[in-house]
Amino acid sequence: MQKVNSRIVVQIVAVLLLLAVSALAETITLRDGSKIKGTITKQTDVNVEVRTSYGTLTVDKSNIASIDFSGGTPSVEPQPVQPQTSGGFGSQDLDRGYRDGKANGYDDGAQKGRVGEANRTKYYTDDFVGLGVCMGKGAGALGLYAYLRPAENVGLEVDAGKRIFIVLNQNTGETELFWPNMFTGKVQFYFSGRQSHTQFGLELGGVLAEDAGPGGEVAGTLRLRVSRSLNFDMNLGLGTFADQRTSTYNYFIRKYGVIPDWYTFNGPSVFVMWGLGLGFSF
Repeated sequence: MQKVNSRIVVQIVAVLLLLAVSALAETITLRDGSKIKGTITKQTDVNVEVRTSYGTLTVDKSNIASIDFSGGTPSVEPQPVQPQTSGGFGSQDLDRGYRDGKANGYDDGAQKGRVGEANRTKYYTDDFVGLGVCMGKGAGALGLYAYLRPAENVGLEVDAGKRIFIVLNQNTGETELFWPNMFTGKVQFYFSGRQSHTQFGLELGGVLAEDAGPGGEVAGTLRLRVSRSLNFDMNLGLGTFADQRTSTYNYFIRKYGVIPDWYTFNGPSVFVMWGLGLGFSF
């Protein structure tokens, strides 16, 4: 009786097992048409883990077109995850979320939208009400401002501060420095929602300066959401006072009791309204 070589038997069994595993393997078809054959070892809401002959792969479900199981099981069509873009949540927010997702070991596809959506609330509050410090913005040289966002695209703002009023004393040749009060109330109309990273808009305001009287302003406004509660605000436009000459003379009468003989009014009727602010949202 002829002996059977044990090494040959082991090799035959290994080949049969390999064929059996291949016969039971699933076939994953990706959206670009390529296919992955292997055994699914783990599934989550986001990805599928597949053991193949060349190692274990993790495949994002948003990249999968279908999965064919062995044994005649019907194909499964994974549902793609659409990035959330409502409420003013745009591509910049997705990119921020994507970067954070990459830092935490995620890749692309569904994770970009999923992590981006999570970071919308992580980075940005609703920007409903806030306080800030400013230069310009209708508050004079230095002041404070408070804002309210009662609607998605409508804002209200109040600015209060000190103007710098410098005039030349024509008798002595020296300059005189004054710090009159200034107040502005505004209505703002934004082109994007409260949670957007970058918010452009237009504003209309009423101005009241202690030395120049009542007036108005119209300007473009920009708000950048720097962090969850920190905003950087800018505005640029034009303003005017209704009767600055009379208001300035009245200011000097309140200061000195008379209009100084060295003062001659030559102020402009239209001025540039600009401002920079740093605000904190609640």
